[in-house]
Amino acid sequence: MKYSVRDAIRYLGDDGFGEQVFRHFIDAMQAGYAKSPSKGTIKEMPGSKTIEYEKDGFRLLDAYLVTPQSSFSGGMTTEWFHDIPVWMMQYFGSYDDDAIPCLKAALKMNYEQRLFFGGRGPEFFTLDGYTYVNNVTENDFFGRSSGEERIFGPTGKLAGWHRHQSLYLVRNPNWKPYRF
Repeated sequence: MKYSVRDAIRYLGDDGFGEQVFRHFIDAMQAGYAKSPSKGTIKEMPGSKTIEYEKDGFRLLDAYLVTPQSSFSGGMTTEWFHDIPVWMMQYFGSYDDDAIPCLKAALKMNYEQRLFFGGRGPEFFTLDGYTYVNNVTENDFFGRSSGEERIFGPTGKLAGWHRHQSLYLVRNPNWKPYRF
């Protein structure tokens, strides 16, 4: 099931902060990896690539590691509010180079529609003979999620995968999870 901003308000509570975190996440991801922005690096982490987005006291950093030795990569997307971490997502796996356009298009579609499905792409997406499938196994909306995405090539052969998990780090004392 996909979730919208309206769902975020219901799930994260009426204090409005969770909605702000979610909206900033979506705005940042619309400007992020799927859009192929210029990337930075972390000096102390050779092989790192970073994409950063700041607005209204929020900061999102998508930092991931790649190696020339394989197609494997892994990273963490973290969101802060005035230097306090409020949300995070971890991911790792491997994609063939020819599967990347499908991956970016799937991610971009969900972010442009302002939908959350494990923080990644939709449940199912196709592009130029490639098929993207996102199997979210745990989805308490923006509060906590986990799953695995896969892309299959035109012949049906696996062209890549990533496991992902996320967690909202802020809990209002009156917070009660809303189960969809």
